[in-house]
Amino acid sequence: MINFENYNLGVDEYEKQNYKSSIDYFTKSILDNQKLGNSFSLAYFFRASSYFFLEEYYKAIKDFEEASIAMFDDYRVYYFSSYLLNDYDLLPTLMRM
Repeated sequence: MINFENYNLGVDEYEKQNYKSSIDYFTKSILDNQKLGNSFSLAYFFRASSYFFLEEYYKAIKDFEEASIAMFDDYRVYYFSSYLLNDYDLLPTLMRM
């Protein structure tokens, strides 16, 4: 069973473009759900999107990668990821990590 409380608060902040606050809620949601044995891909996706809009691209890529495990057929994950890798030329740096 997935706990949606912090996730829903994060979405509210995300929709208001309060990305720093949304990251806090999505992080809490991820941690809460890990304790329950769940991987909550949507929380990773929205946290990644928040990092993207705050121009924290390396953190965004890491979370998009985590989200893509369960959201492999969701175009949004690939849109953001390919945008970051192509337009910001992050692939060579990520390959060294």
